[in-house]
This record gives sequence, C-alpha cells and structure tokens, in this order.
Amino acid sequence: MEGITEYNVMPGVRVVLCSSAAASFPADGGYALIIEHCSSGRLERCSGGRSFLLSAGDMAVYRAVSDIEGIACDSYEGAAAIVSLHEAAGSVSEMLGSRIDPELLSEKYSDGVFVLRSSEKAGDIFHSFYSAPEEMRLGYLRLKTAELLMLLGSIDLEKFHDAYGERCTPAQIRVAREVSSYIGSHLSSRLTIAVLSEKLGISPTYLKSCFRCVYGTSVYSYVRGQKMLAASKLLCETDRTVLDIAGECGYDNGSKFSRAFSAVMGVTPSEYRRRNMK
Repeated sequence: MEGITEYNVMPGVRVVLCSSAAASFPADGGYALIIEHCSSGRLERCSGGRSFLLSAGDMAVYRAVSDIEGIACDSYEGAAAIVSLHEAAGSVSEMLGSRIDPELLSEKYSDGVFVLRSSEKAGDIFHSFYSAPEEMRLGYLRLKTAELLMLLGSIDLEKFHDAYGERCTPAQIRVAREVSSYIGSHLSSRLTIAVLSEKLGISPTYLKSCFRCVYGTSVYSYVRGQKMLAASKLLCETDRTVLDIAGECGYDNGSKFSRAFSAVMGVTPSEYRRRNMK
C-alpha cells in the first residue's frame, strides 16, 4: 500500500510506518494491542460510532477491532506497533530479559482508547522509528519497541484523565478538528480562545468544551504543546537561532520561549538541540 512500510520486528510484533496515509491493522480476532503515534499532521480513527483524534506528538493505545477506520488529515505521518498477543509473549520476554507480559498490557489498556498527549518519552522512542538509517532500522525498531512496551507497563493510568472519543458527539469532533487545523496552520500567531472563537464563528464556551472532550486538554495547553513540537523539529533540522525559532512560534521574548519549551519538553531549547541535532 502506498505510503505504508511494514517491518516484522520479532515474532508477534510488527511496526508500520505511515506517510501521508492511514494504515488499517488486521484485528487478529480482536487479540492484538496497537500502539500508534502521530509524528505530524493529524489522524482520526473511528470504530462503531466511537472516534478519537491524534495530533503531532500524541500516542494512542487500544485493542484491535475489526471495523476500525482511519482518516488521515493535514499530511499525516506516523507509526504503529502491533503486538499479536498469541505470539509475542515469548519473544518480548526474551528480548527484555524480564517479564513484560503483552497479555497483561492488553488487560491494562482494554478500557476503550488511552491517549497520551504530547509525550516527550513516547516522542523520543518513536523518533528512532522514523530517523534510524535503513541499514540499521530493524535493530533500532526491535530495541525501541521493547522500550515502548516497558513505558506502557510503567504508566499509572489513574493519573490520566483523557477524553476517549466515544463520549464525544460527531458535532463536537468536527469543531475540535476545525480548531486543531486552524492552530496547526497559525502557530506563529498569538492564539487565544477569543481569537479562535472569532475566526471560526464558534462561541468560546462551546469551543472549549468540544476541544477538551475530544483532545482531553485545554486549548491553551494544546497550543503551547504544538508550538513546542514545531520548535523541536526546527531545532533538530535547521541551524536557525533559538531566538529566530522563538519568533517563528509566536514568541517575541527568548526567555519566555525557553521557559515554555522547558515546561513541555523537559530541557532548554539549547540542550534539546545538543541532544538531538542531526
């Protein structure tokens, strides 16, 4: 399928890289765990009237079902690890040298869809999925998939209160999608609820409620996260100065930008560039 590259990482574990397309994953009788990451653009998945949206930096974990469909938007690029629970237990345990049971992970994430928004840890893992040299990619995928499963095992789900799309109406999803698309196209602007409400012709209260229902976060946090993700790519892929990148992301003050970047990414812009510069 055009735009889809698949790797058999280890018995029972596959990794799919998607470029400008949305992959469909065989359900394996509903007995598979899917860990999906959005690198850029936006992806909507629908199943049985339920929907959830992923934007750049987001990761979703869910059990495979036979009727799930994907709608790729805004030049979507991403990746997914598909763990077939019938086959993976032995290979995963052997790879990690400790007992990480895929079946227990499946039970842990069996309640709908878990979405982790703008996660630095998940982003660091998936970065290797996308950037590893082709001649070394399979080895990288094997190591990073094992690391990804360990991350899922360590997450305390009770600390997260994300909105799973099945609680959102189609109208709310449409509004959230419009807001997300506008934000992604205007990252250099000062984006407030008032600005978004006026530009999109939506009442501020309804805009905020729709957005939080679908994305599980405030518009402010989402805007800041998307700006910092865009900044992180510029830091890694260009030699532009930090101040120049700050301006590109709508900050006229380098100190404010650095504080915002550190709050989202965990390190200063300069340190992030030092660690990740290609």
